[in-house]
Amino acid sequence: MMLPSITKRALFGALCFTTLLSAFACGDKAPPAAPPILDFPLTFVAKDTEGDGIAKVPVLIDGSPVGFTDREGMFKAVISDIPGKEIMLALGSIKGYEHSGGAVVKDKLTASRTPEGIKTFPIKVESEMLSTEVETLIWVSAKCAPGLDQKACRDLEVQVNGDVVASTDPSGRAHFTYTSPPGETLSVKINTPTYSSDQEGGFNYFPPKPEYKIEVGSSSEVHVIDETFSDATPAAQKPKPRRKTSRRRIKRRRTKRRRPRRRKPRPSQGISIF
Repeated sequence: MMLPSITKRALFGALCFTTLLSAFACGDKAPPAAPPILDFPLTFVAKDTEGDGIAKVPVLIDGSPVGFTDREGMFKAVISDIPGKEIMLALGSIKGYEHSGGAVVKDKLTASRTPEGIKTFPIKVESEMLSTEVETLIWVSAKCAPGLDQKACRDLEVQVNGDVVASTDPSGRAHFTYTSPPGETLSVKINTPTYSSDQEGGFNYFPPKPEYKIEVGSSSEVHVIDETFSDATPAAQKPKPRRKTSRRRIKRRRTKRRRPRRRKPRPSQGISIF
C-alpha cells in the first residue's frame, strides 16, 4: 500500500513546527522586549552670589555644547533615551566668573512605573558662580590755578591703561566705572595737550600729563583724583598783553574871521537949562 506523496513545502513546515515545540519543551524563553525610550527633563541654573542669574553660560551634555543660559541664568531641555543610561551634564566657563561647585553632574536616567504610567525623574544642574572681576568707580576733578583760564581744564582726555575712557566736562570733572580682575594695577592718566611756544594762546600745563596708580581690591571701591593745573610758561615767553588805546576824537574848532564891531558914538553930555 503506497502512502500519499507529501510536498516539500508541507514537509518544511512540519519540521519547523516540530522544532518550535521541542524548543518550548526544553524551556527556552522568547527574546526580551527592547526597553522603551522615554523623555527625561533637564534643568541647568547658573547664578551669582547675590542670587541673580548669569546669562550666556555654556550648557554641555556628555561633553557636547547644546546651548546657553538665558537672562534668568536658566536652560531647560528634554532628552529622549532609555532608562538606566548614564549621562553627564555640565555648565561651562564664562569670562569674569568661576564656578564654586556643582557645575558637573554625572547621573543615570531613572524612571519608575506608577498607576498612572511610567514616570521619569528630572535631573538638575545648579552652580553658584563667583565674579572674578571688580568694578572700580573713579572720580576725576581737574582744576585750574589762578591765572589759568578755566577753559583749559575742560575736554581733557582721561586714560586707563592707555585707553581713553572719559573726558572732563566744562567744570573739569569726569567719572566712570572700570571693570578689572582684583589685584590688578590701574594706570590712570589725564592727557593734557603738549605745549608749543608757536601756538598762540597755548598753556604749558603743570604737571604735564599726570599719571596715578590704583590698586584694585577684592570688592568695589571709589577712588577720587583731584589735580590742580597751573601755567608753567616762563614770564619772558608769555605774550605781553596789549595796551588798550582809546582813540579820542579831537574836535577842531573852526575859526571864523570876525569883523570888528563898530562902536556907536556915545551921546554928548549936554547941559540942560531949565
